[in-house]
Amino acid sequence: MTAVILHLSDIHIKTSKDPILKRGADIAATVFASLPSSSHVFIVVSGDIAFSGDAREYEYTKQLFKTIQEIIQRETSCPVNFVLEVQS
Repeated sequence: MTAVILHLSDIHIKTSKDPILKRGADIAATVFASLPSSSHVFIVVSGDIAFSGDAREYEYTKQLFKTIQEIIQRETSCPVNFVLEVQS
């Protein structure tokens, strides 16, 4: 297996106007050159995702992650999965 790892860290989403929320296509494109030789893509998210932990901040982030995953999946037939640490 040859894996591609896209690592996102400490994105601290606060509002629906955070600039990173409009960068999903750009973020996804960073792995395109590696896709032909890969058998799996892992999107690893570490650090703080939300600014304060408010549910809305996670909803904004959910759409960003969905966009990144969908765009990568348009470019490859290999699986694209997220790796997240969930703390309770």
